[in-house]
Amino acid sequence: PASPPVGDPGAVAELARLLVEAKNPRIIAGRVARTPRGLTALVELAELLQAPVQDMRFTLRMNFPSRHPLRMPAGSPVADADVILGLEHPEFYGNLYAMTPQNRYGMTSRPLFAEGAKIATISSAELLTRSNYQEFGRYIEADLAIPGDAEATLPHLVEACRRLITPERRRAMDERGARIAAANRVALD
Repeated sequence: PASPPVGDPGAVAELARLLVEAKNPRIIAGRVARTPRGLTALVELAELLQAPVQDMRFTLRMNFPSRHPLRMPAGSPVADADVILGLEHPEFYGNLYAMTPQNRYGMTSRPLFAEGAKIATISSAELLTRSNYQEFGRYIEADLAIPGDAEATLPHLVEACRRLITPERRRAMDERGARIAAANRVALD
């Protein structure tokens, strides 16, 4: 069988830098986990960064455990995120922009994320898509778009992040994770 394409190592290193330096990263998972290894890699990345994950279950894939303390409900606000990573998400635009209903003047959109937030994607769809409309939805004006299979790229991203995390960043990440877990415990009770 063919090996899925892995994202460019330089781009993966840049994404790792963005994620490690982020104060409030957010991961939005679409069609990431084709195998149990994909689920394991996404959990490992989230726990390493202590970053919340929105698992878009409409894709018929379980990318992230539903009772994990870092799991955020689909459609959770992204306004506080300073780095947003979309993984194999077929409709990433819809998570980042509010759209008005179509009327005779067309549709307008407004970003749901904070000004200055960095948007990054890892998606094999980047290898196939040739037009900005049709069945593909809208392109995301990503600050960093990595063409490649997310499941195959995640282990490389985890290792790149691991190399960059200092003890000071580890403390900040652990504090962020504790806040997210506490908020999720309240939401589940």
